[in-house]
Amino acid sequence: MPELRWTAILLGGAVALLIGLLLSIGASASGSALLGAVAVPAGIAAGGAVAGRVAGYAGALHGGLVAMLWIVSGALADSLGPQAVDPLADAAATVVGDVVRLAVGGACGALGAWSRR
Repeated sequence: MPELRWTAILLGGAVALLIGLLLSIGASASGSALLGAVAVPAGIAAGGAVAGRVAGYAGALHGGLVAMLWIVSGALADSLGPQAVDPLADAAATVVGDVVRLAVGGACGALGAWSRR
């Protein structure tokens, strides 16, 4: 397994949070459901690309770890809120959403590392 560059992962995580937050604020201010729907994937894509580019190698791994940071922080935040009415549907939606987040982070991380060459 390649060595992890934690600076790249944490920087990518910060970029993902910033972009996701800014787009979410813009979506709520404008009332745009489309912008709200793409806020998280766009943030993870940007953060994954930054992590892959900064790391310079194993971009998919570094981008995927940015997505993992997002997933873990989201799970911790969700544990503080009210429980789901339909736990099975909530679990299924969570699994699908997390797979998409990992795919986006990994793909954009690979593109970020590739663009450095």
